[in-house]
Amino acid sequence: MLEVKGLSKHFGGVVAVSEYHLTLDKKEILGLIGPNGAGKTTVFNLLSGNIKPSKGEIIFDGKEITNYSSAQTAKVGLARTFQNIKLFGELSVLENIKVGLHMRNGSSFFHTFLHTPRFTKSEKEITGKVIELAQLMGIEPILHHQASDLPYGEQRKMEIARALATNPKILMLDEPAAGMNPQETNSLMNTIKKIFEDFGITILIVEHDIKFIMNLCSRIQVLDQGRLIEEGTPQQVKNSKKVIEAYLGTPKKDKRC
Repeated sequence: MLEVKGLSKHFGGVVAVSEYHLTLDKKEILGLIGPNGAGKTTVFNLLSGNIKPSKGEIIFDGKEITNYSSAQTAKVGLARTFQNIKLFGELSVLENIKVGLHMRNGSSFFHTFLHTPRFTKSEKEITGKVIELAQLMGIEPILHHQASDLPYGEQRKMEIARALATNPKILMLDEPAAGMNPQETNSLMNTIKKIFEDFGITILIVEHDIKFIMNLCSRIQVLDQGRLIEEGTPQQVKNSKKVIEAYLGTPKKDKRC
């Protein structure tokens, strides 16, 4: 479904990502991990069209999207959340989630401006879908609350619901468990599993919580200093010498005689 070849990004003389590659199949949960500054979020920004690569190719569902904008990428079916939550703070939870649905299912300007029967029907269908997504994420009771007033964990759930509202083929989650307590993290893990099972969506996750990734993903990639250093099952990654060194550093040799 997603194939990435030789993806690189340079910021001046700094190499943020170098020769990254990925083959992502349908109905797969893949985790992307690495130490701070490894290039994980840069990879997400490249894949979602938020920044343009210095070189390389991104092929999505058989079509090259390397130079697509973020809006174009979302429209073809690749949706994402952000490490720093992006929400419309003055709008309600309901209205925030509707934004994603309007991108796919909203009425034309003519029908919206004149409030035609078509507009009324479309709005009713969209509201029904919002309620379904809110129930899935466990935020239905707060649909009419202002987004900026929500606790951090609920803002995260709302952002995921909004991404799902675009009806994506691939859902990219950037640090979804950041700032959550263990109970919230466990609940989020179960919700992501349910999304995967019920929607059949391919999911790509960047996360610092290694336990979260190990318990959720069938395959894991590891970045270090912008380069892919390991890829495999959770057990293979856990036992990798390269991964252990990337996170803990290479032990210094004892110089004593």
